[in-house]
Formats: sequence, C-alpha cells, structure tokens
Amino acid sequence: VGGDRQQEIARQAKALRDERRATLDARHEYLFGRVR
Repeated sequence: VGGDRQQEIARQAKALRDERRATLDARHEYLFGRVR
C-alpha cells in the first residue's frame, strides 16, 4: 500500500510539473510573439 501511495504522489507531482512547464512555454511564446 505504501508503494502505491508513493507512486500516486510521484505521478501527481510529474503532472503538475508538466502542466506548469506547458503554461510557461505558452506564456513565453505569447510574449515573444508580441515582441516580434
């Protein structure tokens, strides 16, 4: 059971990281697009 919980936490953390990276990428593209 402990291993499952650890995996669940790791999976959520990875999802959060990927989501944040996608958001930052979109923001950067938006800003760079405006500058050009």
